[in-house]
Amino acid sequence: IPNASEQDGSAWLQYDFGTPRKALTCSFIGDPYDGRAIAHFKVTGSNDGTTWTDLTGTLLNPYAQDGSWQWYNLDNPGSYRYYRLVVMDSYSYLGGPIVPINAARVQKFQLYSDDAVSMVSPMA
Repeated sequence: IPNASEQDGSAWLQYDFGTPRKALTCSFIGDPYDGRAIAHFKVTGSNDGTTWTDLTGTLLNPYAQDGSWQWYNLDNPGSYRYYRLVVMDSYSYLGGPIVPINAARVQKFQLYSDDAVSMVSPMA
C-alpha cells in the first residue's frame, strides 16, 4: 500500500463518498506476483473523518497469495461518508521475512451496498 497513510503501526487507505453510504460487504484482490500481502486488516467507517467505528474485527487474509477475490462481511454496518481499509501487518509468502506495511500490495478493493452493487473500485 505504497500511497497509504501510516499511523500507530498500521497503514490505511481512506475513501470519501461525499455523503453517507451504507456498505455491507468488502472485497479485495492481493497481488500474487510480488510476494507481499496483507495479513491482518479491518474496515472502519466515519462521518466526520475523525471518530472511527470498527465495521469488522481484525481479520486474517489467509488467501492473499492466490490472486482471487476475497470477500468479507461487515459485522457492524452503518451509513458512513468515509471508509478505511486499515492494514495492521503484512508478510511475504515467498519465504522471506515480514515486510513493511507500506510494501503490501492490493490490486483492487471494493465496498458493496445492500443491493450488492459495488460502491467503489478505486484501484485499477
